[in-house]
Amino acid sequence: MKQKNSRSASRDCRLARFSRLADCLFAFRAQIYNHGFELSKMAAAPIITCAARPVAILSVMLRAARREGNVHIMSKLVVRHDTANISTLTLNRPDVLNALNVPMFEQLRDHVAALRDEVHKVGCVIITGAGKAFSAGHDLKDIQNGEHPPERHFQAKTIQALAELPIPVIARITGHCYTGGLELALAADVLIASRSAKLADTHSKWGLTPLWGMTQRLPRRVGLSKAKEMMFTSHIYSAEEAERMGLVDICVDDSELDRTVEEMAGRIAANSSYSNSAIKSLLTATDGMDMEAGLAYELAHSPGAGKDARERIASFGKKK
Repeated sequence: MKQKNSRSASRDCRLARFSRLADCLFAFRAQIYNHGFELSKMAAAPIITCAARPVAILSVMLRAARREGNVHIMSKLVVRHDTANISTLTLNRPDVLNALNVPMFEQLRDHVAALRDEVHKVGCVIITGAGKAFSAGHDLKDIQNGEHPPERHFQAKTIQALAELPIPVIARITGHCYTGGLELALAADVLIASRSAKLADTHSKWGLTPLWGMTQRLPRRVGLSKAKEMMFTSHIYSAEEAERMGLVDICVDDSELDRTVEEMAGRIAANSSYSNSAIKSLLTATDGMDMEAGLAYELAHSPGAGKDARERIASFGKKK
C-alpha cells in the first residue's frame, strides 16, 4: 500500500511539474507574441526535455530561440488586422520590399486557413504590403540559399488557397508588384492600385519559369496576346497602363487609395457573406465553360437563398 501511495505521489508530482511547464511555456509564447514575435514550433522541442526543472524554462527557451537553424524567434511576416467584418492581411517585410520567402508563405497559409473558418464573420479580405511596395516578388536570395518549403509546391498551393477563399479578396497594390508578387495579387478578386504602382512579370529576365499561376491567371485577366507580351519582354507597366489592359480593376491617385479600398471593402462586406461566397464558388467553377455548360452548372449547383435572405428582403423600402 505504501508503495502504491509512493507511486501515486510521484506521478502527481510529475503531473504538477508538467502543468507548471505548460503554464510557463504558454505565458512565454503569449509574452513574445504581444511584442510582435511568434515562437517557432521547433523552439518548443528542447523545452519538453526540461520538465523536471520548470523553473529554468524561460532561460532555456531564450537560449534555444537565439540559436541559428530550426530554432529561432520568427517575426510576424504577415500581419492580420480586423476592422468590423473586414480583415486585412499585410505582407510585412518592408525592408526588402516584401519579397516573398517560405516563412512568409507559411504564415500566409495559416491566416488563409483561419479565414476559411470565418466565412460568416468576415465579409471581405484585403491583402496588401507594408511600406513602399505590395511585393517585389520571390525573394531571389531565398532561391540562392536553397528553399525548404514544408511540402512540394507549397507556395503555389498557398496562393491557390487564397484564390479559393470563400470570401471576396481585394488586392491593395502600391509600389512594386512584380512576378511572384503579381502572382499573389492575381489570386485576389478585385485589384486596386495606386497611380505610382508598377507591375511586371520578370520570370524570363531571371531565367525562371512560372510555378505560382502566372500562365493561367494572367491571360484570364489581360488576354493571351497581352500576357505573352508581358511575359516575353519583362516590361514594367504603370498602374494606368495596367488599368487600361484590365490587369487591375481600379487605378487611383496615391492619396485616394486607402479611401477607395475601404469603400469597396465596405460595400462588399455590407452584402450577404452567404451570397458572396456562393457567387464566388459558381464563378470559379464555371470559368472556362461554354455558356450552355455554365448555365447548366448554375442551375444544378446554386444553393438558393441564405438564412439572412428573409430579413434582407423584409428591409426593402424601409429607412435605416
